[in-house]
Amino acid sequence: MKTPALKLRATYLTSDGSGSLYSSADYASATEPILIQDIRTETLSFTETGAPRYLTGKLVWQRSTDNGRTWQMRDEWRLNLDQPDSDRPMSLGSFLLPGPNVVVERSIIPSGFPISNVTMKRALFRHSTDAGLTWSEWQQAIDSRPGYNSANWAPGIVVGQLGGVCDGQVVLEDNHTALMGFTIREPHAPPEDISARAKEVSSYVICGRAVWNSQARKLDWTFSEPIKVPFPIACGGCCEPALVRLNANRWMMTMRCQGDAKLNIPSRRMAAMSHDGGLTWGEPFELLYDTGSPVWMHASFHRFFHSSRTGHTWLIGNFLPGPVHGQTPRYPLAMAEIDLNRGVILRDTLFVIQDQPPGAPTDRRYTNFGLYEDRLSGELVLLLPEHPQHKNYSEMTEPSDYVGDCLIYRIAL
Repeated sequence: MKTPALKLRATYLTSDGSGSLYSSADYASATEPILIQDIRTETLSFTETGAPRYLTGKLVWQRSTDNGRTWQMRDEWRLNLDQPDSDRPMSLGSFLLPGPNVVVERSIIPSGFPISNVTMKRALFRHSTDAGLTWSEWQQAIDSRPGYNSANWAPGIVVGQLGGVCDGQVVLEDNHTALMGFTIREPHAPPEDISARAKEVSSYVICGRAVWNSQARKLDWTFSEPIKVPFPIACGGCCEPALVRLNANRWMMTMRCQGDAKLNIPSRRMAAMSHDGGLTWGEPFELLYDTGSPVWMHASFHRFFHSSRTGHTWLIGNFLPGPVHGQTPRYPLAMAEIDLNRGVILRDTLFVIQDQPPGAPTDRRYTNFGLYEDRLSGELVLLLPEHPQHKNYSEMTEPSDYVGDCLIYRIAL
């Protein structure tokens, strides 16, 4: 098999010094080279006690009709510093359903939908039928089966008790149907979880299956039962799921799971398998290499990428040589092929995209990337912030200390 080749590493967007830049992009048309992208500026502020606080300071939506060579502004939102928790959107990117030629954008909280508690979070979606020129109103994801509503929108979830974030990877089952993972936040961890992570957050994941309803012009949803990773396999549960379609009509969900240094529990990459299109899932198991050893990553973001040109599928994330207990280091950023028959990672295919540069802060991160396949070249395109650029997090005392440009990587497969 051909080894991946890094064709481009360059600054994609330059920060104006007010924060760090995140971006994601995807196609908005099944037939034309039209892309839409969101650009988020994450800013640092400090509470009255001096604790750091990271907020979305600015969010820009753009559209390109020439495969990303030029961009036109579509919309813009800026943070109201007097009400930092009100009307705060969080775009989670878009995906295209090529059958009806509908592009769908995901959000936790669209503008005009304030929250006061993490358990109040709902997942909302809007769609465009004209390649991103105009958009529907935001619609909440609600299970289409009888008994569900805006407050009880998925099995076991009641607004005010549990909150859901559609932060998982989207994969198409067919041209009209998409599967994706949701992280569900719990107000308290199970009493047996005595880890430090469980004192901060506890969560599990579910799978959502969305089918385009052409008559109602909306998505019809079905949600799975929970996928939970118990203590002491994981600390604080699991979150940020990625999704891959295996051979023989099987689906595999992989999940970020944090460890604990004092309890000597390593951070793990756990997985679960479905044989019925994501409606039910088996018991979680550890993601392995083809050699039988664990795929070691810290607790961080990861995604699968399927190349339509080669037919191969790759896992992208911060691969490590051995176990760690927390969320760092966030380098190197690497990719390795997954065997779609066995559901294991092929260790000899590991390819490093980006390691820590000489002189970079120890806390430097290469993660939380957006990705898509360039239709014209077939290249994998990665967009990610390079931060922190100058100081480690513990050394930051001013908002201007937190800054990061957005990089672009183009990889030929």
